[in-house]
Order: sequence, then structure tokens, then C-alpha cells
Amino acid sequence: MRHWFIEQLEKISSVEIHYGVKLARISNLGDDWELICSDGKKAIASYILNATYAGVNDIHALADLPPFPIKYEKCEIILCKVNDRLQGIGFTVMDGPFFSIMPFGKTGLHSLTSVTFTPHETSYDHVATFSCQDRSGGLCKPGSLHNCNGCPAKPDSAWPYMSQLARKFLRDEYSFTYHSSLFSMKPILRASEIDDSRPTVICRLHANPDFYSVLSGKINTVYDLDDILK
Repeated sequence: MRHWFIEQLEKISSVEIHYGVKLARISNLGDDWELICSDGKKAIASYILNATYAGVNDIHALADLPPFPIKYEKCEIILCKVNDRLQGIGFTVMDGPFFSIMPFGKTGLHSLTSVTFTPHETSYDHVATFSCQDRSGGLCKPGSLHNCNGCPAKPDSAWPYMSQLARKFLRDEYSFTYHSSLFSMKPILRASEIDDSRPTVICRLHANPDFYSVLSGKINTVYDLDDILK
């Protein structure tokens, strides 16, 4: 799906896609925004849609706009190889500090997560601040997040704890072994700590020039954005 959307965007002559770009500053010029990248490149826009997920408040700080009230969780999804008995089958224990082992797309692998061990560390600062950033060699810092998967300071896997939890509930005939881990930074609205909800938040933080921010990790957010993008 991602590749399809990128292909459609690339067909539009007025669209330019840039990868690996880090913003250094966002300035309000009155009728437009000026975006200055760390490599010195500049862009002018009358409209900004900030959909940077865990980096949402990093962008707000660059534009001198108020942050979303969120907390950050450094999370791990473990990918497992499973035996024939588990192929095509998923298990989730819904009550208490549960675990879940589910087919992971078309990879042939299963994802293993748990309420207790998937989050490794939590930050309540406006921009994500973690102790590991001091060991990242400058790759990651508050206000400029790096991909945890390629970071030399990424945490050790919680596989021993997650696998032990899952095996408490699964018969021996459902066997699984460690394959790899995916780490990500998850932003969660502090209000969601009460009921564990995951609402889509779309805020207009500035008008003329317009600046919108969206906080959601769900693909269905594209429908909520229809009216705004028009």
C-alpha cells in the first residue's frame, strides 16, 4: 500500500519527495512559512501539514508552536519464526497484563508483544528525552529523534520476558523462536492513560499561513483529513 501511494505521488509534477531530510528551523514570513533544512536547503509553503508521528512536537518547537500533551514510549515488537501449528493463527489474551502473538503481514513471521514488556522506557517531556540518547553518538537527541532500529544505543530485546509470558498460556505444540526486533517511538496522549484510547487528533495551530498537525498512527486517518486537505 505504501509503495502504491508513493508511485501515485511521483506521477504528480507538482510533488517533490525528499528522504532523510532534517529541518533546522521553521519561520513565519507573514503569508508563508520558510522551512530551512540542516543542509541549508530552503522551501517556502503557505500551508504545512505536520504528520511526523513521534516527531510531531519536534516540528512544533522549530515553528515556536505549543506542544501536544503527550508521553513517549520506546517500544519493541519481536518478530518470531513459528512452527506449522502456529502458521496463520494468532493469539491474544485480553484480560490483565496480556500478550499477543499474531501473523505479521506476508512475511511468514509472527509479531510478539505484551502490555508489560513492549514499552521499554517512557518520557513525559515535551520532546522525547531518554538516557540512551547520550550513547547514540549524536544520532538521536531531544528534539531530533533517530530511528531506533539503526541506533547503536538501541535497547536489549525483552525476548526472555515476553517469550516466557507467552509460553505460560500456549501449549508446547505451538512453538516459536526469536527472529528479530523492531523498535519504534510511540507518542500517546496523556489523557489516553485513563482509558487507553487512541484517538486521532487534528489541530489547526496557526492560520494564514496555515499550520495543521495530526497525531495518529492509523491509516484510516486519511479519511479524517479529507476536509482539511481540500
